[in-house]
Order: sequence, then structure tokens, then C-alpha cells
Amino acid sequence: MFCPILILAGIFGCVDIEQVDSRDEFNLDGEYAIPLVNSSISVADITETENTDGIVFTDADGKVTVKYSGNVVERQSFEVFPPIPGIGDFPLIDTSSVLTFPATNMFSTRKMVFRTTMATFKFTSQFLEPVTVKLTIPKMVKDGEVFEQNYSLDPGQIFVADPVSFLDWTLNSDIDDIEVVYDARLPSGERVKLRYAAVAVDFLLFKYVETYFGQQLFDIQGDFITLGVFDNWQSGGVSFVDPKVRITVDNSFGFPTRSRVNQLDLITADGRVLPLESEFINTGINFGFPSFDEVGEIVTTDFTFDKTNSNIDEIFKERIVQVNYDVDAVPFPDGDPTEFGFITDKSFFRVGIEVELPMQGTVNDLQLYEEYEIDELDIGFAEEVELKTITSNDFPAEIALQAYFIDGNDIVVDSLYADGPTSLPASTGNIGSTQERTEFTSIVGERLESIKTAKKVGLLIGLDNPQEDEPFWILADQRVSFRMGAKVKVNLD
Repeated sequence: MFCPILILAGIFGCVDIEQVDSRDEFNLDGEYAIPLVNSSISVADITETENTDGIVFTDADGKVTVKYSGNVVERQSFEVFPPIPGIGDFPLIDTSSVLTFPATNMFSTRKMVFRTTMATFKFTSQFLEPVTVKLTIPKMVKDGEVFEQNYSLDPGQIFVADPVSFLDWTLNSDIDDIEVVYDARLPSGERVKLRYAAVAVDFLLFKYVETYFGQQLFDIQGDFITLGVFDNWQSGGVSFVDPKVRITVDNSFGFPTRSRVNQLDLITADGRVLPLESEFINTGINFGFPSFDEVGEIVTTDFTFDKTNSNIDEIFKERIVQVNYDVDAVPFPDGDPTEFGFITDKSFFRVGIEVELPMQGTVNDLQLYEEYEIDELDIGFAEEVELKTITSNDFPAEIALQAYFIDGNDIVVDSLYADGPTSLPASTGNIGSTQERTEFTSIVGERLESIKTAKKVGLLIGLDNPQEDEPFWILADQRVSFRMGAKVKVNLD
């Protein structure tokens, strides 16, 4: 549970009514005895039992915070900067030609280290003499050497060279400014132009690229976080001291990026949509990124919407059951085409969103309710039933407790405390020092006949710590216990 008081909402909702192993637990004497309920629950027990994604964190002082996380969304390098489609048989119409690739008008590059890109060079000679060809790409280097290939053509030959790998070659130019030069010469040394020369290049794959690609949008995909711990909240209000929604971004892309929040809404139990309001939703959040000296490193941005920069504390006075979010990333948000960044083939965004709820706050007339099966209560021949209840409360808030007996038609036939809910005082001592309270309730006559039809027990917990009172923390070792057994006197006549 993630509210200082709402952990009590699950005290009974998270524990099955279970048969106690020994009747000695209650020291019951009589015709026969039925142990009915034995529960003792802390905040950790509740969170582990509930079918939620909540995780309990406890600090050195025992103060509890519960965090609910959404799915982590990742965007890999190939999704942000996909392979560039190659070209097939691009004619080298002159001895010096510049390659043109499709779909590159949206970005520019100044440096690219290739991965597994392959190129094939083709030549047709119209000469009756052998021809030697030296082909170079002047702006592509490796280990200080310019890219160069040498070929020999027979007279009149149509020549197709074996594919050549660009692996680990570095192109120091824009992708649309790859100059290819061929120098064809006859045996006399005369430089000539061939009838046909071409290059075919498959997909351009890279290990590293320095680029600017404008204010494109990276869709990081929306999701939601379910806060499934308010099912027992019937009425009343809760005020959190410091609820938070945290966005964490791990980023190994080396360029400036700013968030664009498309949606950050909190949904109430009755279906109302309450948008989170903050100047940072309007202006965006700048993500940290590694510099050119930090290639391969990861920079983490941890941004929190809290009561100092948003309306989240007002929203969480409502019964929030879900958080819907959709956050995109905008690279190069200032739109400066002279600003370059880098991408490697291992770069990624990793975005996580979580709701963090320190369990400190106040409640105002909060009512919590849950029902449980008691098929074990077989008292058809009883002439009197004495219920023994043992209760204790470690929490620093007064608790009003009532138990209702409910028949097979879901009709309340009686209550445990005829004069209204019993009060469990707030604990003022150390953990474990709270005194247990034992109470006996005799059920006879018409009340007994009504209870004989009971199939369930409904437990109502009321809590009140008005807003003018001091907010309090829930501690990890605090717990509330409720045990109940029945001593049955049987009339066999």
C-alpha cells in the first residue's frame, strides 16, 4: 500500500481467513471451540500479498516508501538512426563523381565509421589495349591511409570486381558528399575515360557517426501504471505529504534531446482524468547526454514531478488508481544545424517512469471495508456462542473496527459490536509495546439464530487523523492484528 493509512485498507483484504492450528491459541473451553480468524499484518506483508507491482523501500529509520513502476521503454540505435539504403550501379559519369543516396535529405553527417557495408565496382573498357584502374575515395581513410583499389582490365573487357568491405573505414564528409575518383591508364601512361564505370553499395551500416538530423520526433511509446491498492476505500479522504512521479532516462546518444510530454494523466476510481500540471510539461525536460569525450558512456537524467513543481499533491488527495503517460524525445531541440552529435551502433535511450509514495500523511474519516468467507462456522445446534476477539494496533492513528455477519444472500444479519464500532487507540509507544485487548461477546436468542445463517464476515475499519493534525509516517514494523474465535455451547436435547 502506498498511503500511510491506506495500508490498513488491505489488512484483511490481503489475508485469507484461515483455520488456526491450535484451539489453545484462544484458551477456549466448552462443548467445542472454533478458531476463526488469525491475522497480523504489516505494510510489507500487505504489499507482498497484493497483486500489484508495488515494491516497499525502508530507510534507516524504518520509514516506508512504496514505488510503482511502469514498463521500461528502450529505443536502440538502429531505431533512432536506421541503416541508410544503398544504391545499385551508380554510374561514375566522370573520372570524379559524387555518390547520391536516397532519403538523406533529412540529416547531415561529418564523420562515419562503417561496419559491414559492402561495395562492388564495375568497369567496361572500349580499348584494344589493357587498362589499369586505380580507384580512390579521398575522404575515406583507415590507419592513416586513403581508401584505394587497383584493377587490371583486358582489352574490351566488362569487369566486375569482387565486393569490397568498408569495415572500420572512416568517411570524413557528409553522406551526400562521397567523392569517388578513378584513374584509368593505357600502357603508354595516357589517362583515359572508360566507356562505363559504376559502383553498387548495399545498406550503409555504421559503428559511429557524427550527425545532425534536425528536430525529428522519437516515439518512446506510451504506457500506464496501475495503482491497485484502493479497492477497500469506501469513503473519506487522504492527504499525502510528498507524492512523486519520477522520470528516469539512461542515454548513450551523444546529442541534446528534450522531452515532449504528450500525456501525463492520473485516473481516479470513478473514471475522472486529472492532468498533471507543471511548467516542465510545457517546456520539456532536457535529457543529459555524453560528450564527444565520453563515447560509450551512459548519462542518467532523473527528473521528479513533486509538490514544488506541479499540482501532484492536490491530485493525490483523490483516489488515484492509474497513471497514463506518453513521453517522446525531440533531438536537437534548438534546431541549430551547426550543432552535431554522435551515435554509435550500441547507443540507446532507456526511459522508466515510476510513482513514488512516501507513506507519510493524514486521513479524514477514512472508511475501509472487506468481506471474508466463514463456512467453517457450523453452529446449527448451539444454544449460545461466545466470541473472543484479540486486537492490537501499532499504528499512530485511532482505528474504529466493526465486524458484520452476512448471510448467503449478502444481507447483513448482525454485527459483532451491538453499540457500534469498537475503538483501537493509536499507538504512542515503541513497536511491539502495544498492549493486546481481549473482548468477549455473548450471542444468544434471536441474535444467535441470525448468526447461524452467516456465510461471511464483513470488516469495517474507520480511521481519522484530520488535516490540521500532524502528518505521520508509517514504519515497516508497525502492524495491526485481529484474531477471533468462537466458544460454542451446544444443546443436544
